Amino acid sequence: MSLPALVLSWTFVSLSGVLSPGPLSAMAFAGGARSGFRTGPLLSTGHALLELCLIVGLALGLGKFVQEGKVADLVSLFGGGFLVWMGYGL
Repeated sequence: MSLPALVLSWTFVSLSGVLSPGPLSAMAFAGGARSGFRTGPLLSTGHALLELCLIVGLALGLGKFVQEGKVADLVSLFGGGFLVWMGYGL
């Protein structure tokens, strides 16, 4: 993958987390109310590390692997479980 394509992919993946309110925003509000300022930097660092892993995976061509039936099902199951865990923690 060329550098411009990698940067463009990174930009679009990042925008999906930044522009859409969702579970990360809910965690930031709830964590900020409970723990104050330190929640924001911790959440943003965790989000950045996860996105870095996604970008490296995209650069290595793992997108096709993740789209395979059983792998996609496993990713969906893990993602759903993570959302339930986040909701329980709020």
